[in-house]
Amino acid sequence: MEEVKELKNVLERVEGKLIAAGSIYGAINFAYWLFVMSLSYVINAVVNLPAVLVGLYWGAAILGGIAVAGRTFRRLINLYIASGRRVRGFPMWRLMVPWGTGAVAGWGVIPALMSGTPYVRFALGLLSFIVIALFGQWALVTKDRESVPAFLIPALAMPLVRGMESDAAVLAGFAIATGFALTILLYLHSAFRAIER
Repeated sequence: MEEVKELKNVLERVEGKLIAAGSIYGAINFAYWLFVMSLSYVINAVVNLPAVLVGLYWGAAILGGIAVAGRTFRRLINLYIASGRRVRGFPMWRLMVPWGTGAVAGWGVIPALMSGTPYVRFALGLLSFIVIALFGQWALVTKDRESVPAFLIPALAMPLVRGMESDAAVLAGFAIATGFALTILLYLHSAFRAIER
């Protein structure tokens, strides 16, 4: 009977570490994008980059994000395998559909349909892109409560942006940063709770 209890404790500790590792994986991804976005704002405040260099920056950031997510995800999968869990393949369409839809709607359709200054249309496009992509990712992939602020706070900022002028893009950026920062904190809180059980 004592051996069964000890085995149960070991399995619970392993389960807690796997949950913590998954939460840390989520926090790392949002921290990366928070860093990339913040650095973009800093660079643009110091040097007004031409559109070509902005495109190169974000292209490099996307490639870096894929590398960071891939490397972190591989480590997470290795932890699952080492714990004896069976790991199935991940259908990439679950990421491609929400991010593709968000890109088309946020950078094409919504700014074209909206009236207002270019700043307001850009801000609404940016917020729409983030809200659609992250909500779709949440619905199709994660379904975790930790990532809800990442799309909910930008969604709540959309009506505020409509009534603004040149500061609309700044508010959009800060709303996204706030959502991402809260998401990171919630993921790390979940990780610590899982480790402590």
